[in-house]
Amino acid sequence: MHPNEQRLKEWSEYLKESEDSVLVADGFEEAFMGVVFEWGPPRAVYSYEKCVEVLRRDMSYEEAVEHMEFNVVGAYMGEQTPLFFRENT
Repeated sequence: MHPNEQRLKEWSEYLKESEDSVLVADGFEEAFMGVVFEWGPPRAVYSYEKCVEVLRRDMSYEEAVEHMEFNVVGAYMGEQTPLFFRENT
């Protein structure tokens, strides 16, 4: 199991006990970074760059970035929509 997958599992267990939940981005378990707590419900945070790496297993870099921008980052799923942290420009 990838360390980030373990982190996601641990957060899921913690949130079950607190009656909160987060919406997760399926297929990006390796890119999971943690959970953000703000004015609304908690939100899962993922590494943008790691998500692109995951997508690159099945597509070119350009295709992966386009898919990430339009189908992942651009998908609003309500207050609990995951966040994607981008370290590099």
